[in-house]
Parts: sequence; C-alpha cells; structure tokens
Amino acid sequence: MLYFLISIFVLTGWLPSTALAASYSLQPSAQVDITVIETPNTTLSTATVGLEATSTITVDDATMDILALSFILTPGSTLMLSDPFGGYDDILLSAVAVSTTGSSVIDRQDVGDIYTFVATDIEVQATYSASDTASVNPPTGSQTISFLTNFNGVYDANANTVNLFGVQLGVVPGAPFSEAQSLIIQGNFSVEGGSETFVPEPSVGVLLSAGLLGLARMGSRAARSRTRRDRD
Repeated sequence: MLYFLISIFVLTGWLPSTALAASYSLQPSAQVDITVIETPNTTLSTATVGLEATSTITVDDATMDILALSFILTPGSTLMLSDPFGGYDDILLSAVAVSTTGSSVIDRQDVGDIYTFVATDIEVQATYSASDTASVNPPTGSQTISFLTNFNGVYDANANTVNLFGVQLGVVPGAPFSEAQSLIIQGNFSVEGGSETFVPEPSVGVLLSAGLLGLARMGSRAARSRTRRDRD
C-alpha cells in the first residue's frame, strides 16, 4: 500500500522524480567527416556524410550525462581514394551504425555543462564494398563487419551538441590485398540535439506500473463492492 501511494505521489507531482532521461532526435544538419588513412599517416580520402533521422542521443535529465548513443550514417556514400589500395579506388559505405550496447560505458571526465567524455565498448556494424574505376580488378561484394571501439568526445549541455573524435568505422588489413599497411576508416561526428522526448528510466517505469496496477485493483474492489450492495 505504501509503495502504491508513493508511486501515485510521484506520478501526480506531489513528490519530485529525477529519474527521467531525454532522448534527442538529431537535426538533419548533423554530419560525419570521414577520413580514410593508410597507416601510419597517409590520408587517401576525405568525405562528409550525413546521419539518418533515427540517430539519437539519450541524456540523463538531472545530471546531463550522456547515457546512450545511436548513430546511423546515410547509406550509399562512396569514398574515392587518391591512391588505389590493393587495386581498388572506390569504397562504398552501404550501411554503418555506431551504438551503445549493454557493455558500453560513457565516462564523464570533468564537471560543468560542457565536458569531455570517453566512450568504451561502443559497437560498430558496417557493410562495405569496393570497386576499381579502371576495371582491372573485379568489384568486391558487400562485406559486413562488427566490432567494438573506443573514442573521445565533448558534450555541451547548454547547446545540446556532441562531438565524437576518431571513431573507428572500419579496418581493411593490407596483407590480403598485397599492401604493406592497413586501411583505416574513421569518422569525426558533429551533431546537434533536435526534438526532445522524455523517457522514464527503469525506476520510474516500475513506479508507473505499480501505480497503474494499484489503481486497477482499487477499481476492481470497488466494482465488487457495488455488486455486493446491489445484491443485498
């Protein structure tokens, strides 16, 4: 009974609830600057790619800490290499997704509304294919990769903006293509919070469920009591 009353007080505003998170759908202006590097430091391509409208940032409403990230790059973007890699000079990004999982950690590094963070164990799922514009090598089929990556970032709670630096989006080992070095595809994300939707954290969800269940039970008891009175 006490738990039910507490949940009702929270839901009706009599008791404050700080366990709310805000999910921001990103603005169409969000972009990812992609760099293709042949290690150790030779840049073969740069490109700017947009994000899908389903990309989101989830932020704790009380502490303004980032809880989750979900970025999906606009598919169908081609990276043109200034020098061929294994005979191929075009790389097609048909699908790239960067998102948190159950093992991911976004660790805030300092205090204030503008702060740095380190993200670890962030999952990358990507599908790539490559082609040779000189038609010497046959096109490669779509290759799907999945791995965990780490990166740094900066979050501005006042402007609802987040920047991610050095997000690894893919690695192509050089040996299978008779190259001495590997090919690294990485991105720097620059995104701005868009429309805001508040979502309850698990503790609020439990309270809400308990409150609704309690109301349902009270209604059921009241109905049975009226039925008994009518019979009498």
